[in-house]
Amino acid sequence: MLKTRIKGLEWDRRVVVRTYPPPENCLNLLQGEYRYQLSYIKRQHDPVLRIIWRTIGELGKDNMFLSAAGIMVQNFNQYPVIWPASSKNEGCFIKYYLFKECFEEFPLRVAIRVTSRDLALPLTADRVVVLADNEWKPLKAWLLNWQGTERFIWGTNGTLYAQQKWWSKNGRVFRLMDLPRELRLLIFQQALGRFIHPATLYNRHSGQKHVTLGCWRKNNPEYDMCRSDNDWNRIQAEERYSPPNYALLRISRLVYTEALEGAWEGTRKHFISPEDLFDVLEAPNVPVRLNWLTKIQLNFCTQDYLLFLGLTANPAIRIDPSSSNGHQLKAIATLKDLEIHFRNPYPKYGRDANDDPWKRFTSHLSDSGQILMTENYSCYKTIVDWIMVFMFPFIKDISKLRLTGCIKTSVKNKWSYILSNKFTHGYDISAERASILALPESSLPPVCSCPQTCYPYGKFANLYDFDHDDAYVPGTCSCERAKGSEHHGGYLIDGMHSNDCRLGLYMDRTQVEVSTKAGIKHSGAAHNNNNDNTLENENLTSNASNDITTAGKDDLGPLTPVIESRI
Repeated sequence: MLKTRIKGLEWDRRVVVRTYPPPENCLNLLQGEYRYQLSYIKRQHDPVLRIIWRTIGELGKDNMFLSAAGIMVQNFNQYPVIWPASSKNEGCFIKYYLFKECFEEFPLRVAIRVTSRDLALPLTADRVVVLADNEWKPLKAWLLNWQGTERFIWGTNGTLYAQQKWWSKNGRVFRLMDLPRELRLLIFQQALGRFIHPATLYNRHSGQKHVTLGCWRKNNPEYDMCRSDNDWNRIQAEERYSPPNYALLRISRLVYTEALEGAWEGTRKHFISPEDLFDVLEAPNVPVRLNWLTKIQLNFCTQDYLLFLGLTANPAIRIDPSSSNGHQLKAIATLKDLEIHFRNPYPKYGRDANDDPWKRFTSHLSDSGQILMTENYSCYKTIVDWIMVFMFPFIKDISKLRLTGCIKTSVKNKWSYILSNKFTHGYDISAERASILALPESSLPPVCSCPQTCYPYGKFANLYDFDHDDAYVPGTCSCERAKGSEHHGGYLIDGMHSNDCRLGLYMDRTQVEVSTKAGIKHSGAAHNNNNDNTLENENLTSNASNDITTAGKDDLGPLTPVIESRI
């Protein structure tokens, strides 16, 4: 409400509202319903005011944020002007002026004086000083350190707006086409957008679909938020992603050609669902002359990854090779760089709110007799590992592969090691695939035993809350996964932490080190777990020395026996 916004103002802004109060019937209105407007103040013939306007314009030619701030200045009252000296302003050495930025609702009252009122000297900006922080400062220095100009660096749209407004005022031009062609292509890439989400549009002239650099309706990760009724959510979504600025393509034929080449060949293409990927790959009109699909990012949700690989979980895991679409990746001959991104596993809203294939609700009675519903989730670390197991045959020949997003460091290191060696170490992927498909329904969904729960309790909201390194210490966070849980660890294979919570590899409270023939060290951290689904500590300690063995540095054999013994 307006009266709430007024209470939070600094004194030099609040005094303006007290001097020129808003209508009484507007005090309870929201910001979208009413914005404070200053009452009409008659302008004065004031040389100092003209000097301030001129100084802002001159400084704005070299200062982007000052120019874009759109500072408006006017007299605060009808008191006599302070220059030139006359009988009317004798004894008046200070005058108040109002400064208002275009993005601020309430003006700022500022005290200004002239250092010397000698009429023999011309009035310049160097003789005008401003009272700020109980100190008289030169006008130019005060404007260059204007307190609100940094707001324009908040978000991509704010900076872009500041640049556009600055160039429209300074009267300068930049000879873009005189730059080397390589630099022009990089500039065109940035101008068209940081992220390219290809989409197909229907061409009514040809009667066919053609591939574009992006649009609002298709392959847009923020499409739902962009349609939100909440202005703040919509603005934030548009800053995170917006379609390319196609106005750039209308400048000239040369710019059109180079901009499309830079956007198609030098950028990573992002796809948020298998449907968007297939729609682009199957389109009849694609930029065949350009090497346009060398870098791709798959940003699917968990359910989409399973469908893409022909997997179903209901609750047992089944695979239908005929419905698998992994071969689509192998069919892209130009693909050299693939990024597989794993999203936030358990969002509480949006299109991914029910993404866990084994998510279910259970009911129980509380002490007071009320029926409470509890959400049950599977272990996201295990699901990501399984996705990579079935994805491997389709991506193993790609020269460069990156795993990003909500993926445990141990899982990421495991697959980075496997893919970097192109499976030459003899690790049998078919055995692990068979073991996953043979899991009985009683052992599904995979139970989470990560140090920090995979269950979304309060704080777990985004990528930064995800415990990538299993570094969480139970008891230090309100969203602890279970009462009495303790930190646990796994073993190290060639410096790779492989604490797979699906395997239940929990060590005794004492540190265990098992030396193998190759001299590889395996260690486990303290963990005391009475869960019936885990192995007994005594048996695990003895089995670790027997099962976790290897014949050489390039042998990942220990993983397969552990999986078989667990199943």
